[in-house]
Amino acid sequence: ARDGTADMSNMQIPNLPAAVSMSGSELLEIVQDGVSTRATARQIANTGQATTNAFGPGDVLTYDAQAGDGLTNATTAIAAADAAVTFSPVVFRYGTFLINADITIANDVLFDGGQLSIASGKTVTFSGNVTSSSVGQIFTGSGVVVLAEQTDPVRLEYWGGFADYNTGLTNNSTAFNLAHTALTKGGTIELGNGLRYFDPPSTGHTISGRVNIVGLGNGLNSAEGGSTIVVSSSFGNGSLNNILFKVTMGSVTLENFLIRGPSTTSSAMLYTAIQLTATPLVSSSGKMRMSNVEINGCGVGVHYQTVATLEENNVSVYNAAICHKRYGG
Repeated sequence: ARDGTADMSNMQIPNLPAAVSMSGSELLEIVQDGVSTRATARQIANTGQATTNAFGPGDVLTYDAQAGDGLTNATTAIAAADAAVTFSPVVFRYGTFLINADITIANDVLFDGGQLSIASGKTVTFSGNVTSSSVGQIFTGSGVVVLAEQTDPVRLEYWGGFADYNTGLTNNSTAFNLAHTALTKGGTIELGNGLRYFDPPSTGHTISGRVNIVGLGNGLNSAEGGSTIVVSSSFGNGSLNNILFKVTMGSVTLENFLIRGPSTTSSAMLYTAIQLTATPLVSSSGKMRMSNVEINGCGVGVHYQTVATLEENNVSVYNAAICHKRYGG
């Protein structure tokens, strides 16, 4: 179709009647620059949507045209694409790539409409940087993602998070935990704009690595690009021991977001929004930074325990039931 979507009903093949209907699963032969490969009718129809070199050396579909059908184990094709490139990324185009074995990808990776479905007990380790051409889910399944050398920020959407508080209740706590776990050597979780519902367990989220949480504004007007975390009533009305973000590692930045309760006129709740207990591993790299953070409706806004070095700018707490800021044990 002209809009780039797969339209099998209007597809004509020589020597066949024009009215032949195709479901998209038919396997066809493609010849490009003298190289023959297989592809389904749907993959051919979707080729026009790709923004990178379709069927190039880093494209996983070059090595198995069915690798993105969600049924075929894609690890062999992925390994072949990874081995074929040095200074260009491994590309996952449209489709779901099933991972049924542990695999390490040495090169950078670009998700250009594709996603991985990682089987339980299996691990995909990315030794390069991972980027996506769009904001959407790229990791599914119950397997493990390891971002060993991530330099670009990651989005909660990569793991199924979504800023849909006004239209749905996607629990972004699940995606946050997966993102934090994946960033084994640290990195940045970018919240993006909108209202994100968080319903964590009573233990909250422990930031135990050098993982930054960065939004796009202080959240006062999310429609204009702010990042807002909306805490569930069940977590917020628990106790002061319900700590949304407990930071236990130095060199962490928290900036540009708002934390509030379910109501826009958040009355005081009982939880602790942020607790800073970081003791840096190396004193010279132990500075923590908290900037443009607003907390509205809580028990304790920020609990400062043992923090070696803290750089703070424009941190505001409103409607706190116990105290806005607490110092010491």
